[in-house]
Amino acid sequence: MQLILRNFITILKRFKTASILNVLGLSTAFAAFLILLMQVRYEQSFDKFHSKAERIYRLEAQDEEAGRTLYACILSRPQIEEFAASSPHIAAGALTEDQDEVYLTVKQGDHPTGMREQMVLCTPELAQIFDFAMLEGDTTALRTPDQVLIPQSMARRMFGHRPAYGAQITYGSERLTVGGVYRDFPRNTQIHNALYRNMGKRFANQRGMWAFKGYILLDRAANKQQVVDNYMKNYVAPHPDQRQKDYRLTLLSDVYYTNDSEDMTPQTHGDKAQTRLLLIVAFLVIAIAAINFINFTTALAPMRIKSINTQKVLGCSTGILRAGLIFEAVGLSLIAYLVALVIVHVLSLTSYADLISADMALTANLPLAAYVAAGALLAGLIAGLYPAWYITSFPPALVLKGSFGLSPKGKRLRTVLISIQFIVSIVLIISLLFVKIQTRYMQTTPLGFDKDNIAITEISPDIYRNHREALTDRLESFPGITHVSYANKKLCNSDDYGVQGIMDQGINIHFGIMAVSHNFLTTMSIPIIDGRNFTDVDARKQDAATLICNQKMVLGNPQLIPGKRLADGFVADIVGTSADMHFTSLRKPVDPFALMLVSTKSSQVLNFCYVKIKAGTDLKAAVGHINQSIHAIDPAYPVNVEFFDNVLNALYQGEIKLNRQITLFSLLAILISMIGVFGLVIFDTQYRRKEIGIRKVFGATVGEILTMFNRTYLYIVAVCFVIAVPVAWYEIKLWLQNFAYQPPIRIWVFAVALLVVLAVTILTVTLQSYKAATENPAQSIKTD
Repeated sequence: MQLILRNFITILKRFKTASILNVLGLSTAFAAFLILLMQVRYEQSFDKFHSKAERIYRLEAQDEEAGRTLYACILSRPQIEEFAASSPHIAAGALTEDQDEVYLTVKQGDHPTGMREQMVLCTPELAQIFDFAMLEGDTTALRTPDQVLIPQSMARRMFGHRPAYGAQITYGSERLTVGGVYRDFPRNTQIHNALYRNMGKRFANQRGMWAFKGYILLDRAANKQQVVDNYMKNYVAPHPDQRQKDYRLTLLSDVYYTNDSEDMTPQTHGDKAQTRLLLIVAFLVIAIAAINFINFTTALAPMRIKSINTQKVLGCSTGILRAGLIFEAVGLSLIAYLVALVIVHVLSLTSYADLISADMALTANLPLAAYVAAGALLAGLIAGLYPAWYITSFPPALVLKGSFGLSPKGKRLRTVLISIQFIVSIVLIISLLFVKIQTRYMQTTPLGFDKDNIAITEISPDIYRNHREALTDRLESFPGITHVSYANKKLCNSDDYGVQGIMDQGINIHFGIMAVSHNFLTTMSIPIIDGRNFTDVDARKQDAATLICNQKMVLGNPQLIPGKRLADGFVADIVGTSADMHFTSLRKPVDPFALMLVSTKSSQVLNFCYVKIKAGTDLKAAVGHINQSIHAIDPAYPVNVEFFDNVLNALYQGEIKLNRQITLFSLLAILISMIGVFGLVIFDTQYRRKEIGIRKVFGATVGEILTMFNRTYLYIVAVCFVIAVPVAWYEIKLWLQNFAYQPPIRIWVFAVALLVVLAVTILTVTLQSYKAATENPAQSIKTD
């Protein structure tokens, strides 16, 4: 063992460049591999941490006219409660209604402090289904309407490190008491770290009010289909005229990847294609690094063969020599792994931690780090086995008389290995460019309204109800602000909006809906193509709602023309038709959608203020004026002003994050590949020194020698490009299927990928071979 260890240290000192490059390539690969696996594990383990995860389901219903076979997870309260009571195999059923962020005030010191926090209304049974790890109080607080449960993180924001149990929170005109504090749920769950409150009798008998999610806990997972079939037979079949014709239970841990569910509230959702792509990239990076490892070790074989042969002559067995070579490989691999841990730890303390959704801290990923450590050990063994047998398998005669390093078999092996690296690099570059193009296309495609210089800020219900006109006057007093309007939602904030169902001429019509003030279309520059815009007269009307439908809605229902009154349940006057606009992301096609004018007499709150700022205005000054205007009314209110660029960035956060991930790891793959090329050039220049010297004696120039070295690699790159293009195109086509709107295929993407790899390869080969090409031929011939 001492001999093996001594040889290992000697090798590190003798071949410093090779050792450093090996450790650099491997450590970079291990760090990238570990970070990517953190993200993959985060996505694949969504909602699996709940102790009853295998028995928790979400209730979903199919619409009778959902042509795309989509299932809605937002249902009416009577539907969910009826289903929950339909079978003895249902252990518990609970409802939730997301309230998004609400304005709360708490007393901090002598002054009230305002903050926006997420609220979820629920039934008490939620605590029977999900694991609330209570730190203060208990879950019985959910049985009382004026008591709430809050997560530990919210308790810290509100009350610091003081006990939160029994503390008071003001919500509008209500006083709520903290009845319990629970430990925050992990990030990868559908259940929010929010303020939970009993929903009371809210919409208890209104089957037409779709606002709730239903969670069902079964006694045994095997009874799922029996429960659904029983409900369909005894509750749905006897009522063939009802809207929903089919129900299903979706396992909670499957919700994240469900792609046929029409979520109508902001919902965490993943894409299996993206997860698969990240996993492929992770293993490709490791494969490239392992190939480098093998290439380096075999490339160093000619420089070590005489030493190995000498040890044989002196009596050292082949087994010990092979064990030593394998130990060297494993040792380098483990050193690289330790360096990788340092890299990951440092990155976790910087803004690069936001590169992935998962927690990058090593303490949160110890099992994963242990698996990667085992992988590093295995990688060292695998990468060391072949070179160990390869170096010790040559007879002394070949060592003394021949150049086995330049044999056809040796060249072929190295060519295959470096070709794999080139193929992977080209595939990653092509994928990267297509992801960038698609992301850029989604961010810059016209949305059907003017998003430039539109500032959005949320306001409290009190400000809207009691100070709306004063706020509008204050805002419009600024010279650069031209329009101020209000809405109950933020455009392009989600792929899901509330759905309204109406009956007209015996036909069910369902459409997305957004409540707005009378000048909203003017503020957003949404064109009217038929009929008219909202007016002040419409805003004062109380006997009926006022609608403007988009083209998609009218196209599917030609009777919905301006001047028509809907009077079957939902009373509304249609006054106009607007051009289609993208109110969700470009992942989805434009759906039927209507803007509904809210009467000035209505109790409904339009809590988003849209401010149109004139082009050329000092935006910083305008934002400052918006802040001052709101604080003049409510000094404690936490104002947050954002522009549509930020809204779109949040909407496409998944694509932007994927873009950054692929960019980084593509660069790492190229770097590791070029380290491999660098190693091979070292090998070639070392063992063709005599050939180079002879060529120079016969008149070869430095440029001709550099061309000779580059020609081989350029040919390899060209062949790899032909192989890589269809592979990359197949993977990208699968990913693009997630988007309803895509830019045309850009042929230049493939050319750019080829040019990048060619340029980096030529630069690497030229820099490394230049020394050999400029060496004195007398010296190279003499020392070969």
